[in-house]
Amino acid sequence: MRGRIRTIFLDALTYSEENDIERMFTPNFAYRYLAIILMLHQANWFCEKLELPWNHEYTESDVREGSHTESPSTNDFGGSILTDEYFFGFDGGHIANFYKQGFRQQTDEGVKRQNVELSKLHSQIDTNKAWQLATNWLCKSGVDVSKIATNYTVKVDQWEYFPKYQPTGGFGPISKDAVKLPIYSVQWSGSFLRKGRFRHTGPVIQITVSGVTKELLEYHVYTDQVFTNSSIQITDLDKVLGISDDQFQNYNESQRSNLVFQCARSPANP
Repeated sequence: MRGRIRTIFLDALTYSEENDIERMFTPNFAYRYLAIILMLHQANWFCEKLELPWNHEYTESDVREGSHTESPSTNDFGGSILTDEYFFGFDGGHIANFYKQGFRQQTDEGVKRQNVELSKLHSQIDTNKAWQLATNWLCKSGVDVSKIATNYTVKVDQWEYFPKYQPTGGFGPISKDAVKLPIYSVQWSGSFLRKGRFRHTGPVIQITVSGVTKELLEYHVYTDQVFTNSSIQITDLDKVLGISDDQFQNYNESQRSNLVFQCARSPANP
């Protein structure tokens, strides 16, 4: 177990031992372990609540390189969990960003190939059903759907592409023979506060839905003001940061479990 902790955390969260300033903002082993466990609890809760395709509960062995924890904070917990299937991004102690691995293509050629493949598939839903699915997922994840319905405008778009011209990056000649794709984007927009103090105008929530499988593909919530459930919180940050790496490496399973129980609170595991 000790070796696995070192591998997970030091491979995914490298930092320079020589940089004193950087080390001031770099979590120790105890905080990183606590953060990963809390994020895993919340990721499992999210998958269960939203009924995502998911065949086992995520554990430390599912955490992939690229996962991270942000600087230690009591009330503004942040970080991410990357698994083979999904990405879970945390902001303000909530899952604020989620996507299915491999859905967003990273090259023009990949986008074109994906569009061709999608164009051969039939959608099982329409824009109204996409909105219903998105609203249901938001409700299950703890978003106040009545609040967003009152304060923000919603728009549902079905993806399309132009096989004759295939514009790059959204720019180029527009062909009239657009092909509808079985993917829907549901977006709520308006004026909102980010981090409780920064005023923004634009997308507040973005949900991407597969019309083929009725599956959640992407989930982005840009303000914590719309959540009704509690957030992940480190309740005794000083105690956690006061545990030396050598000391933590000698913790047994019971001591690690007690650390989570005594020093943190998660809506998935209160």
